[in-house]
Amino acid sequence: MRPVNHQTKRKHRSVRIVSNLVCLSFLATSYLLFSSSTADKEETNMASSPKITYQIINTPTVQPTEQIAPIQGKVISPFGYRGRHHHTGADIKLQRGDTVKAVFNGRVTRSCYYFGYGNMVVLKHINNLETYYSHLSKCLVHVGDSISVGQPVGLGGRTGRATTDHLHFEVRHNKAPENPERYFDFANNSVRIPFIAYSPVPSTPGPLRAVTATVKPVRQELADKLEADIITIRKGDTLYALARKYGSTVKQIQEINNLANTHLSIGMKLKLK
Repeated sequence: MRPVNHQTKRKHRSVRIVSNLVCLSFLATSYLLFSSSTADKEETNMASSPKITYQIINTPTVQPTEQIAPIQGKVISPFGYRGRHHHTGADIKLQRGDTVKAVFNGRVTRSCYYFGYGNMVVLKHINNLETYYSHLSKCLVHVGDSISVGQPVGLGGRTGRATTDHLHFEVRHNKAPENPERYFDFANNSVRIPFIAYSPVPSTPGPLRAVTATVKPVRQELADKLEADIITIRKGDTLYALARKYGSTVKQIQEINNLANTHLSIGMKLKLK
């Protein structure tokens, strides 16, 4: 076997290290020269290019969604019962031809002559809320129109079952009528509760409390929904009054329940949908 020359190996190793150092030094010098050249070119281009001036344009601040009263006037007949008859809205005094405005953004779902309501416009809003504008002398919008708050929807009058010029105004949540004076101060033309803040759960004074939601089984939820759509006839109920109260028509209720006439019996069960 040939003997190992350790001195020769050390010499070769030293040569390789020196060679590597030379290569690294060359690469570093090349990189510095390239960077300096690129920076000089960029400075030259910036100096030769025209100066761009930027102008800041102040954009208008987006205002929160507004809500207004349909018209300013005295309430001549409030929401509630008149004997056995349930008055489902508030009657606001106006002059024939006065402009009636949309109280909130919405979509027109009805614009026509409708029984005792006369000429009526119905708007669908957020949170399953609806507003009714009736006894109008003229409807100014059409079904399907998207309406902005404050947009005229009709002109005041006394069409339908009315004894004087006035606006019969209703607020309904899930078709059930609510007191419009809860939301509006008609005499002062102001808003009491914004629609966007509406909650079907009555508010309680004091600090906020955590609320635990109870999730019902699907079958029970469906049963509750079906039960809510069925009413029991009480003394004094008529098809006309029920149709007006629940936003339906006599013909629709008769067709749903296969009624041959308008006669109702106390205790009878009627489907509304």
